[in-house]
Amino acid sequence: MKFFLFGAGASIPFYQTPLTTSYITNEISKKERWEPILKDYWDKFEYHYPISARKIALMVQLLIKKHPQYNFEDIVDVFDKLTLLQWPYTHTQAPEFKQTISDLKALGFLKFHKTKKRINLYFPFLLRCVLLNIFTEANTKRSSKYKDLIEKQHSLFEPTNDQNKIAIVSLNYDDFLYESLKGDFHTGFNLHHNEQEFESFSVQDFINKTRTISFLHGNIRFYNNNFTPKEIVGVKNRINNLGSSSDESNNINNYSFNTFITTGRNKELIFDENPYSIYYQKMAIDISKSEEIIIIGYSFNDSHVNRLLKNYFAIGRFRRIIIVDYYNGQFNSNNLNFLENVTIKNIKELFEANINEDTYEFENLKKNGYGYLFNKILYYSKGYENFLNEYSEVLSSFSDTIYTI
Repeated sequence: MKFFLFGAGASIPFYQTPLTTSYITNEISKKERWEPILKDYWDKFEYHYPISARKIALMVQLLIKKHPQYNFEDIVDVFDKLTLLQWPYTHTQAPEFKQTISDLKALGFLKFHKTKKRINLYFPFLLRCVLLNIFTEANTKRSSKYKDLIEKQHSLFEPTNDQNKIAIVSLNYDDFLYESLKGDFHTGFNLHHNEQEFESFSVQDFINKTRTISFLHGNIRFYNNNFTPKEIVGVKNRINNLGSSSDESNNINNYSFNTFITTGRNKELIFDENPYSIYYQKMAIDISKSEEIIIIGYSFNDSHVNRLLKNYFAIGRFRRIIIVDYYNGQFNSNNLNFLENVTIKNIKELFEANINEDTYEFENLKKNGYGYLFNKILYYSKGYENFLNEYSEVLSSFSDTIYTI
C-alpha cells in the first residue's frame, strides 16, 4: 500500500498567487477582505453594530505586530477564544488562554467585547468565511499550467500492478486535488437518492475502500455536513443559512468552531465528529500498513499528524519516507547550514534522524536535487511542480534502495 500526504506547499504551482501561510495571514489583516463578509452578515440580521471591517483588520494587524511569529491559524485561535469569553469558560479548558486574554487587554478589545456580544458569537464563523473567499478566489485565478499539472497529478496516482491500494490525505482546503481525483478516489460522500447538488457521508462505504482521499482539515466543498461536487457554496449563502446550519458550530461545551474549514490550534477536537473522525482513524490504519509514504509540501507542524508519521518511521527498518519540498540552498556534508531550514530542521527533530554521511549521496543531492538526506528519508528539494515532471525517474532510480544505518 502507498500513502500520500499533502500539505500547503503542494498547492503553490496551481494558482497565480501561491496560497502560502504568509500570504493568507496578510490577506486576513486587510479590511477589504472583511467588508463584503460584514455586509452580508448585517443584511442577514437587519441591524448594524458599530464594528467595522477596519476595526477587525486593525485587531489582526496589532496581534501580528505584537507576535511576529503568528500566522493565520494563531489569529483564528484568538478569535475563537474571544468568542468563548461569553461563556463560563475556565482557563484550564483552553490552551494558552491567559496569553490570549493578555493580548486582548493590551489591544483594548475586551471592553468592546462586553457590549457587542451578537457579532462576537459569529466571529469564528465569519473569519472562516474570509478564508473561504481567499481560497475560492484563488480557484478562479489558476496558473497557466493548471490543466497540465492536474493531468500530471492524476498520472501520479494511476494504479500499477503492485500498487493498487492508495490512500491520500490532504491538509489543504482548496480544490486542486479533488479536480485531479474526482470519480477515481472515494471521499466517503455519496449522492443523495434524489439530489445531485449534495453528497452525504457514509462511514461504512469509506472505511472499506482501497483508493481514498481524506480532507482531514476540511475543504471548501464541505457544507452543512455535506459535500458539494458541482458547485462550491459561497459565503453569502452560508451566512444566509446561519441559525439552521451546523457551519456556525457554536456549542458552548466545545472549544471548536470548525466545520467546513478546520483551523486554529485545536484541530483535534473536530475528530470527535465524522467525517473527520473516520478520516483520522483510517489515516492511522493506512499509515501503519504502508510500505512507502510520500509527503508533499508539508511543514511538519501538526502534532496529530506527526505522531502517526513518527510511529511509522520507528516500526520497520526498511520502511522509507519520500519528502517533496522546496529548498534552494546548498547541500554539503562539510557545511550543515541546510539544517537551519525550518522544514528540514523539523524533519530531523521529529524522526530523530541521522544525517547521511555518505559523500556519494550528498553528491546526488547537489547534482540532482534529491537523495537520501537522512536515514530512510529520501528528500526531493525542487518543489512539487518539478516532482510531477520527474517522479517516474525519481521513484524508479530509488525503487530498490533504502539508506539505513
